[in-house]
Amino acid sequence: MNSTSVEVIREPADAAVRKAVIDYQRSFIVQAPAGSGKTELLIQRFLNLLANAEVAEPEAILAITFTRKAANEMRNRILSALDQAATSDSSDGDGNAELTQQ
Repeated sequence: MNSTSVEVIREPADAAVRKAVIDYQRSFIVQAPAGSGKTELLIQRFLNLLANAEVAEPEAILAITFTRKAANEMRNRILSALDQAATSDSSDGDGNAELTQQ
């Protein structure tokens, strides 16, 4: 008998809120328990600002977290995403798709 397994991928219950939070034209305060993905949301928002907003210098973006560990993690992930976008071939030639899909 040949069985085929199907992987079901479900969006988190708060997917709509998470999508709204990375909208660079709105302001948000993110409060959530440890391990809930706050750092990843901040990174996505930062990358979205770089990719879509008219930010003259990345240093003009302020991202605040409460631990050095989280700050270092944010920095490393942002730099990694920027490096990946700079070295990949994007369909539109400017790397924006890669920045916001990290």
